[in-house]
Amino acid sequence: MLIKDIYSLKWFVLRVKPKHEKKVTQLLLELNFQVYNPIVKVKRKWSDRIKTIELPAIPGIIFIKTNLIHKNKIFCSSSIKGWLYENNSPVNVREGEIETLKIGLESKDWISNSKTVKVGDHLLLQELGINTIVNKTGLNTVWAEVLKTNIVIKLKNRAI
Repeated sequence: MLIKDIYSLKWFVLRVKPKHEKKVTQLLLELNFQVYNPIVKVKRKWSDRIKTIELPAIPGIIFIKTNLIHKNKIFCSSSIKGWLYENNSPVNVREGEIETLKIGLESKDWISNSKTVKVGDHLLLQELGINTIVNKTGLNTVWAEVLKTNIVIKLKNRAI
């Protein structure tokens, strides 16, 4: 590993407790870290109202831009579980992938309206550049696992 790699800023994947994503994001922003918490807006219906709420697009995951020297300074809350590792090194994400994720989450049409989605179907989320396999379907929702990872994405099913 080169010295410049230790000091260069990269995006890393941080695991946090589920439903603590907003809290950890705010805390890390206050500590002057660059953080990206991917969210989706979902309409929820109660008996007396319909409300649009923000939910994490990838529950338990946020992205943080830091270098290897300062990467352990973020452990300042019990809501932070740790880094996502692959082959004994923290997973880093290219800047372009973060931008693609941001653009993809702003898009409304993740699943083509031309077919019904079933468990076991392979989906290519073209705007994100991600291959997934459907784990579970609901009336308005599809849960798809990103291939070669344990990350499950919750998608709005527009095919039904």
